[in-house]
Amino acid sequence: MTSVKLSRLTALFLAVMLMFTLTAISIGATDVTASSPEETTAAPADTTAAPAETTAAPAETTSSSSGSTTDKKEEKKGINWDLIVTLAVIAIAVIVFVIFYFAKASFREKVQKFCRDYKSELKKIVWSPARDVKRNTIAVIVIALAFALAIGLLDLVFSKGIGSITDLIRGN
Repeated sequence: MTSVKLSRLTALFLAVMLMFTLTAISIGATDVTASSPEETTAAPADTTAAPAETTAAPAETTSSSSGSTTDKKEEKKGINWDLIVTLAVIAIAVIVFVIFYFAKASFREKVQKFCRDYKSELKKIVWSPARDVKRNTIAVIVIALAFALAIGLLDLVFSKGIGSITDLIRGN
């Protein structure tokens, strides 16, 4: 009875740690996306230039070295918490596994049985011949390119159509 409670407690602990890890990763992802709009808002500073020069100005500001140096400074400032939390969760999971493996004989037997079953199942896998894999890969690539071309053409047609409709509405 206590082994069931201990297993459930361990599963709950690992689930909570996984949630913390995913939260840390999502926070890190939102921090990266939040920093990118700052670079684009700094670009329209030169609005008094001629119209031909305004089209080149945003490209020059995005490729300038000032934006990349601020990114490098931001990376050096903060501690990479999502990496630390992820590594901590992995370390805790490994420690818990090792403790269970050496402390409980029944757990050790279950792990060993699982590994034997896994190995026997891997031996049952039948791999396709190389020519079939090559032919199927080429078919997937051709179909993906065909769909990409079709979607691109539809996008072009619809954008030209919407552009001409707006021109008709404006009276050009």
